[in-house]
Amino acid sequence: MDLLISFVNQTFTPGLTLGILRKTGEFAWIQNEVINNSSGITGLATKNGLIYVAFQNNGIGVLNNNLDIIQHFSSNAIKDPHSICIDNDNLFVISTGKNSVYKLEIKKGGLLANEELVWTHPDVDTDYDYVHLNSIVASGKNTFVSLFGVREKGQNWSAVSNGKVININTNEIVLENINHPHSLTKQSESGFIVCESKTGSILDQNGKPLIKLPGYVRGICKRDKMYIVATSARRKLSKTILKNYSGRIREYENNKNTRSKLYFLSNKKFKNFTFEF
Repeated sequence: MDLLISFVNQTFTPGLTLGILRKTGEFAWIQNEVINNSSGITGLATKNGLIYVAFQNNGIGVLNNNLDIIQHFSSNAIKDPHSICIDNDNLFVISTGKNSVYKLEIKKGGLLANEELVWTHPDVDTDYDYVHLNSIVASGKNTFVSLFGVREKGQNWSAVSNGKVININTNEIVLENINHPHSLTKQSESGFIVCESKTGSILDQNGKPLIKLPGYVRGICKRDKMYIVATSARRKLSKTILKNYSGRIREYENNKNTRSKLYFLSNKKFKNFTFEF
């Protein structure tokens, strides 16, 4: 199994934003003109053999199986895209800078068109990142988003801990008092799990901690009979470490500008928690 990994906030290392971890343990950066001009990639999704990526500074890219860019959808409306998800023939995009969610139509051939605003946080304006809307998942008839909570202009996010998960179809708050939520991930036909990044925990849809990991937990990939969970060292610059759930540790240094861990977790690690694969 090869694993595609996105990297955010690469201000000092633009272009080092998308990499592939081969099943052999080798890691390589994916680079082309569009990716090299990106300061980060904040979301990944796939459909019919194509890969959709959210560029932190601007727009959505569509990649083919060879990881070549076949479309760069630039948007004047979507500001600071964080997280994307696919539901039927629509790509939903988090616009963190405008506290909003947009929908793009996936046309025949997989290209994107017809941008449409579908939801905006009801309590704030759209001129500033007031709530740090950052992940989205479609689960059954519901679409959920996660956010940090409301802050004042200029206030540091470290002072905000009342994170929420909201069903944007009903505006219902389904989970709150989360300390920096990220990476909503579908767990069942109508359920989800979510990272509580600042505590290193993964929570179920009722807020129950399933596991706690060291570091700032952000990024979940569901694959076969495991969940692959990423942690970062709070944006410090160093080496990359790969660690799997069985306790065997393989370390590889691919670039001293990044530092992260990947945990491969079987369902046995989560007590009283049912996975559907």
